[in-house]
Amino acid sequence: SWHKSGFTERMAGIMMAGAVLVTDNTGYLPGRYDENDMIIFDLEYLEELPGKIKNVLGDEEKRCRMAESGREKTRREHTWDKRAEQFLELLDNRYQQSLDSAAKTVSIWVSWV
Repeated sequence: SWHKSGFTERMAGIMMAGAVLVTDNTGYLPGRYDENDMIIFDLEYLEELPGKIKNVLGDEEKRCRMAESGREKTRREHTWDKRAEQFLELLDNRYQQSLDSAAKTVSIWVSWV
């Protein structure tokens, strides 16, 4: 499958394994990941991809830095524990919104009676 706006478990798994991810640019990456974390290519400029890959393969220090940077960002933001925290926060926010809405309804009803 192709996720032009997202971030997949495959992407996270590659970086968590300590490898350098090679991926086309998606709407999710800007501001989260950059060329210091992975090899990002543009589908309109595929001819640039072999050079990018050769550059990283030819520089072990750079390759290790990229792999570690990608792994660290992914560990910080894309583990199942992090997703569970985000989901619980979302549920809590929805619950609080429901309580607020119910309180307003009761307040209106009480003032009407």
